Amino acid sequence: MVGIVMIESARILSGAQKMKQLSSEAKSLPQDVVRAAQRAETANRGFMCADGAKEFADDFKEDMQELHEHLSDTHSVLTKVARSWDKADEDGAADFKPFESDLSGFQVPTINGGPSVRA
Repeated sequence: MVGIVMIESARILSGAQKMKQLSSEAKSLPQDVVRAAQRAETANRGFMCADGAKEFADDFKEDMQELHEHLSDTHSVLTKVARSWDKADEDGAADFKPFESDLSGFQVPTINGGPSVRA
């Protein structure tokens, strides 16, 4: 037996919007780390800690760029999915419109002398 599939596209779009916000945050997050690493490198030139701070900042910036791209891609996919489901629902509803029109004047037949039936 096939289960019921119910999609709430508004919730998917809301999640997609959150992904977009997180994507922007991930992209801007390394700025403070990079500035701090540059200050550490200037203040501690020649020491291993300066090189380590710069390497950490570079790695962090690269990681956040990858996260930004992933979240941005996820936002795009979720948005497309929600819109596709909405379109499918609209198309499915349109398929039933002719039946709705045909049945709008339908009255339940009654048998004389029998109990009345209400539609």
